Order: sequence, then structure tokens, then C-alpha cells
Amino acid sequence: MPFANTQGKPLPVNGKWKIDNGTPGFRLTQEAKQTSQTSELRSQIWRRRRPGFSLVEMIVTIFLIAIISTILITSTNSLHTRRRTDLSALAGKIASSELERVRNLEFSSIAPYSNRDCSSEFIQSSSPTYLPNCQISQTVYCYPLAGADPNCIPNPNVKQVSITIQWKYQNKTKTAVVETLISSGGL
Repeated sequence: MPFANTQGKPLPVNGKWKIDNGTPGFRLTQEAKQTSQTSELRSQIWRRRRPGFSLVEMIVTIFLIAIISTILITSTNSLHTRRRTDLSALAGKIASSELERVRNLEFSSIAPYSNRDCSSEFIQSSSPTYLPNCQISQTVYCYPLAGADPNCIPNPNVKQVSITIQWKYQNKTKTAVVETLISSGGL
């Protein structure tokens, strides 16, 4: 009997080697073993030479790109929102300082004007208080006498002053308006 060796040693049978490890039905010819090794070698070569990336690698990459882009978009939007808020607050500060300047004027010299540049402290581009293309306009409205005609008979002792600050942000004109009443006798 050619398979009598149960020690796992190869035995020659019809010019081919057979291996027996002692388990019935577990006999592998050298030819079958070589075929198995060749297919494994081909599989390894194919894996090394295949172009591109696996589906899992692509999905992970797309997921990471989506997370990073979401973070960038969110932070960029918050920066724009903060800059708009800062510019609006700066315009309010300019309007308040202009209002104080008007209150310090002689009552008779309060008159309307338009498109005056902001003071130099607010238009220097290197300054953190820079308001781009800042323009100030002042309008003096008729303040009617009490119980007077709605066509406005002006009160000679009171003026209604409106100060408008205009600036440009992202190619859009923004405005801030402050209004007050000024009397000839002071506040």
C-alpha cells in the first residue's frame, strides 16, 4: 500500500509525490501544491500591481474631505459675520462721535450736508477701526410746533438731526442712521 506512511513524509507514487499527514482524505500531490502556490503568487502580484485605490480607501478619503470642508465653511461664515458686526459697531461709534460734534456746534450753525468723509481715525486701512469707503451725511428736519399743522411750521428752538453713515462691505453699501433732537437752549 503506497500510503502506509502516516508520519507526514512524502511517498513517491507513479512519479508524483504524495503527502500524508495521517488524516484520511488529506493527500496533496506535489503538482496540486505547486498549482496552489502559483495561484497565490499570481494573486499577490495582482494586488501589488493593481492601479488605483480600493473602495474603502475612497470612502474614507471622501468622508475626511467632507468633514474638513464643513469645518472650513463654518469658520469662514463666522468670520464674515463677525466682520459685519464689527463694521456695524464701528459705524455706530462714528455716528455717536459725529452726533457729539454736532451737539457742540452753535444752534444756528447746524445745517445739512452730505457725503463728507469720515474722520481720519476711521479711514486708515492699517487701523483696526477701519471702515471702508466711509461717508457721513447729516439731514436737518423740520420739527413742528406742538399742535401745529402737519405741513410743518418749524419750531425755531428745536431741530431734528439725522446722521447717516454709509460704507461698503463686499460690494454692498451698508448704512447706519442716528437721529436726535437738538434745542437752542441745550439738551
